[in-house]
Amino acid sequence: MYFRRFGRFANLSRPQTLNEKINWRKLHQRDPRFTLFTDKVAVKEEVARLLGKDHIIPTLWSGERPEDIPFGELEPPYVIKVNHGVGKHTFVRHPEDVDKGAIISALNERLKHSYGRATRQWAYDDIKGKILIERLLDIFEDDAPEDYKFFVYHGRAHFIQVELGRFGKHRTSFYDRAWNKLPMTTASPDIDRPLLKPPYLDELIVAAEKIGSIFDFVSVDLYYAENKVYFGETTFYPGAGYSKKNPSVWDYKMGEPWILPRNP
Repeated sequence: MYFRRFGRFANLSRPQTLNEKINWRKLHQRDPRFTLFTDKVAVKEEVARLLGKDHIIPTLWSGERPEDIPFGELEPPYVIKVNHGVGKHTFVRHPEDVDKGAIISALNERLKHSYGRATRQWAYDDIKGKILIERLLDIFEDDAPEDYKFFVYHGRAHFIQVELGRFGKHRTSFYDRAWNKLPMTTASPDIDRPLLKPPYLDELIVAAEKIGSIFDFVSVDLYYAENKVYFGETTFYPGAGYSKKNPSVWDYKMGEPWILPRNP
């Protein structure tokens, strides 16, 4: 898969780029905390210890069977997701958005899917599939909240990926920790308007670094809503290790701060 994306094999004996190091991690790093922090249900308790419960998005319901979802007791807006998956969330903003049959069918398909097997993201493999329903935060940009992804290396945030319209007109831009826009793009179009430096940027960085400090590298997703930071998720294999950076020099630049252990 790496060869098909980049036209060359990854250097896994001396990885240099971010994508090479992510693929090296798949082979060599078997930290059991990766599974715990990848599970969208289990991670909430762990992050609550680090940030406090106020920074965790409220869970409205969680369970193993889509058929057990108490739709009549849930008040929109909310989002339905699986704890072991990537994307494909269902947003319910109004009561008329509830198509029980379609939602249950889609969730059963998502629960069957192994998100780690195809791309060797092993941290997903041991997660017991569950459904998670969360309150939808009171911020919108197209179809989803503005998403800040902090690339944290050895406890320090170096890069910030900002995503808008993640489940619709998806656009992405990159910034450094001082909010200087970086001349880098991925497969998603660049955000077509300038983004002002968030007045709460320091709060986001502090939260990201508290979580990231316990790993040598992790991407920490955060939101800002209702005058506070909210935790989204942690990602140990951003882009599954196949995300092209344009120009490609940024793949090297984003790999530099991550010092791999000599004896994995």
